[in-house]
Amino acid sequence: MSLWHRLMLVVLLALPRFSAAAGSEPESIDWVLWPIPSAVIVVDGKPADGTAVRGLQLLMDELPQFKANYRLGNRLRQQRDMQQGRQFCSMPLLPREDSDQYGLFIPYMVSTPIQAAVRHSDLPELPLQDGNLSLTRVLAETSMQIGASAHRTYPPQIRKLIDQAHAMQRAQRIAGSPSGENLLRMVSHGRIDLTFEFSSVTQAFTRHTMLPEPLYSLPVAEHRELVITGIYCTRSAWGERVIAELEQGVRRISANPLALLDIYRQWVPQETFEAFEKQLLDYYAGRGLSP
Repeated sequence: MSLWHRLMLVVLLALPRFSAAAGSEPESIDWVLWPIPSAVIVVDGKPADGTAVRGLQLLMDELPQFKANYRLGNRLRQQRDMQQGRQFCSMPLLPREDSDQYGLFIPYMVSTPIQAAVRHSDLPELPLQDGNLSLTRVLAETSMQIGASAHRTYPPQIRKLIDQAHAMQRAQRIAGSPSGENLLRMVSHGRIDLTFEFSSVTQAFTRHTMLPEPLYSLPVAEHRELVITGIYCTRSAWGERVIAELEQGVRRISANPLALLDIYRQWVPQETFEAFEKQLLDYYAGRGLSP
């Protein structure tokens, strides 16, 4: 048999395998997303847009072997469902020790630092340092009352200051909406004086909500680091396999992050994006090289 005939035979034998692969249905992944202003925008009861939704769509486009099914959820229900072994993934989430018991985490998108949300009319009286709000001076020099969500995971520096304020009876840990909208309303209505939220969330909430007092986001002097958020998948054999493939997709997107930066340009206030653009590029450059 000639070489040409042998090559044709190899191709013919391989055709059924390639045809089956091409015709196979993508595997479905259930994604649980939390309704958070600017991150997960809900339309007709379903996640439809926002920074997290756009980032997830980029990732799914990178992994055609998967098909995404979106549904809404919250932290308590998500923890319970993962504990019971239900197979799904969720984002955007901060790493937590209790979540690590039932879920597998990989970092994906980062947020610009969480900021202080205050009433615009209070700006002249606040202890500012080069445009940043010093929480240490807030506690020492003012009587401002701080509100923190009982559902949220705050960066360590912010959490430490919340604990300090709580010990001074200057902070409340408030339940209610996991998205934090209730705390922003409470600031506007004067029930508390300050809370912590990402600038993109405060901006989106202020734009789409009638408030008695306009809100303003201020950088926090004690917290200038980017906040890493990522993906949790159920801790199981299924989760290990899926999270490994998601990790490869995250690395490829991070290695060429222009599409990700376009999301920030659209959703993050311009002055915030410009202040942290280099840090964002540095983070994704490193993430693309993650071992």
